[in-house]
Amino acid sequence: MRNELEQLIVKHGSFWIVSLVAVAISKMYSREKQTFRTVARSLLASVAISFIVVEHLASKETTSTIFIYVFVSSMLSDVIVESVMGLGRKIKDDPSFLAKFLPWGGKK
Repeated sequence: MRNELEQLIVKHGSFWIVSLVAVAISKMYSREKQTFRTVARSLLASVAISFIVVEHLASKETTSTIFIYVFVSSMLSDVIVESVMGLGRKIKDDPSFLAKFLPWGGKK
């Protein structure tokens, strides 16, 4: 277990630091009043997004490119989270909304 945790930290640790710095910068320059809850949500979202970006691009891109992707996606973590939450609400209210995007449905 300890070995796997060390491997995870070695692979993702520097990217997580970059994502946390990006969130700190975006929150410092935000015009909205920040509560502990919004900052914590942004921090968790940026770490999750950076994990997804690193896992997806680790074999395809160089490390410097991945750092840029992690930084930009972490700066936009609030927008990404709010968009996904809004899409979830829309699907929950009207599941037939998904039929528009399926190749076999939505066209009559």
